[in-house]
Amino acid sequence: MDTDNFKDINDSFGHAVGDEVLQHMAEIVTGSTRITDRSFRYGGDEFITLLPNADGEALHTVCRKLVQSIEQQTREQGTPITVSVGAALLGPDEDSEAWNRRADRSMYRAKHQGGNRYVADQLS
Repeated sequence: MDTDNFKDINDSFGHAVGDEVLQHMAEIVTGSTRITDRSFRYGGDEFITLLPNADGEALHTVCRKLVQSIEQQTREQGTPITVSVGAALLGPDEDSEAWNRRADRSMYRAKHQGGNRYVADQLS
């Protein structure tokens, strides 16, 4: 998950406000996922959330909920904060590097489609 136009937030409102936005987003992620799920800040304004034992339907449900909740609950001076989410289920015999690449490519597809959305990679 990557915050859309985060540089604009920092440039317009300052880094302290940017940090507050990220903290609020982390709270929303925690409140939108199961107690067994784990979320991590992955540098800058990116987050990774691991959903153990989630199937495709659960993955889509969580992604949809995250995109909607963040847009509805996170604003800075009236401007909604949005995210682009890339998701991928771990494939059989797939290593973590390949899995992360697929999720990352999906996130960039979401960004290129205008942001404020998720794209889930489907295993071929």
